[in-house]
Amino acid sequence: MKRSVAVAAAMFFAGLGVHAAQSSCVTCHTNPDAIRALFQPPAVAASEAEG
Repeated sequence: MKRSVAVAAAMFFAGLGVHAAQSSCVTCHTNPDAIRALFQPPAVAASEAEG
């Protein structure tokens, strides 16, 4: 019983890994230039940081 659950879990995660490798998620999320292009620093008013 435990072995079949382990095999099913291994097959699931292997399939998930193959899907992620083929999708643009891994490509985009591991690209520093893409992350920098999407990041917008929060606007902080001058009065909030003082004091």
